[in-house]
Amino acid sequence: MSTEPKNLDTYFKILGGVQDQTRFADSKAVFVAALNTLLFGFMARNFESLKPIYAACQASQVTCWLLFVFFAAYVVASLLSLGFVIWAVMSRFGELAPRSKVFFGHIARDYGNDCEKYVRETSGMTDADWARDLGSQIVEVSHIALAKHKRVRRAAISVFIALILWFVAFTFLFIMSS
Repeated sequence: MSTEPKNLDTYFKILGGVQDQTRFADSKAVFVAALNTLLFGFMARNFESLKPIYAACQASQVTCWLLFVFFAAYVVASLLSLGFVIWAVMSRFGELAPRSKVFFGHIARDYGNDCEKYVRETSGMTDADWARDLGSQIVEVSHIALAKHKRVRRAAISVFIALILWFVAFTFLFIMSS
């Protein structure tokens, strides 16, 4: 079995594909955040028209309590969704990852503004050295992409639940105002 690394272009393509997955997860997070914003914006814009219904609502009425419960549950689900979105898009710089000549954080920390030192150290690297370096980045970025996708999925589930609760609450409001 050959110990020669694959063509380095293959490693760069794999790394690029994994980095695309992190950007895709961030794009999905933006969609989930936008949906949360639309739901909340509709409620906030129509808040003044809801005041008379709340004022007419008697504390002993089951419908009023259900309305309050559904709105409170909507707010919790929406905040949970936004929390997952924020957690998904927060930077993760792999502090425990092996030192890398391709990761911008390690390059900036290890070389500062000394471009010549970077060129000197990297020009002596073999294809096998570059393959190891790129391989460590591929693994690290894959963990980051997976974490982002998991959190965005949780955010999407939470916003879906919030959407259902929002719809039910407004259905109760419609019934109560009729």
